[in-house]
Amino acid sequence: MLKQRVITALILLPVVLALVFAAPTWLLAGVFGLIMLIAADELVQLAGWHNPVVRSVFLLVTLAALTGGWVLGHRESGLELLLYAALAWLAVIFIVLVMKPRLPRWLVISGGLLMLVTCWTSVAVLHETSSAGRAWLMLLLLLVWAVDVGGYFTGKHFGKHRLAPAISPGKTWEGVLGGLVVAMLVAVSWSWGLSLDVLPILAIGGGVTVIAIAGDLFESLLKRQAGIKDSGSILPGHGGILDRLDSLIVTAPVYVFVLLTLGLI
Repeated sequence: MLKQRVITALILLPVVLALVFAAPTWLLAGVFGLIMLIAADELVQLAGWHNPVVRSVFLLVTLAALTGGWVLGHRESGLELLLYAALAWLAVIFIVLVMKPRLPRWLVISGGLLMLVTCWTSVAVLHETSSAGRAWLMLLLLLVWAVDVGGYFTGKHFGKHRLAPAISPGKTWEGVLGGLVVAMLVAVSWSWGLSLDVLPILAIGGGVTVIAIAGDLFESLLKRQAGIKDSGSILPGHGGILDRLDSLIVTAPVYVFVLLTLGLI
């Protein structure tokens, strides 16, 4: 399992780097949009809809929503509207993680679609802003990966105290601490490399850690309610697209919102 995860990551890493630093925004948006469509198909099945016609209709709805997101994302008020909507849904996620209700299908679908659209729009807009925007996008990816990798290995070797046993028995507080530490190291290294104030970057890194873990737990809750282990099988060793991007999907809109608020982009 670990070997497959590493091989898949090594194959995808140069592709991601090329898209972030070398590709024009339209290409990154197109590739990432296709990934969001795959994630949407996993989402609709996660909600319990497996009928091919229903899945096809939802893909068309997602495509239309992504198009709308692109239009709104290029208008200041429209982008703010999308980001505020994402923040509102994030609040719902935290409430759900505390109360652990069984979510109705319509809420899973609508909330999931909102986050897919806002994530895609946020990534595309951030990439398009400038070379600095691409650097900030890379930092986001590095932070999310740091939380995932640090949490995985720390939890695997030192995990004893379960974080949320009713949602995801494998996640531990030790894993959370490991993910946080690695994310902080990435944040500090990035701030030094770009001669930025370290405290705002550390705060951003800490926030990304908390939100990334919440996104991961939320998807785990949905999978537990659906009675499945993975959202898909497209990525060997990782599962589905939602399994790999659950943290990025919820962190990207908040991350861009913070950067805009602080005047960093």
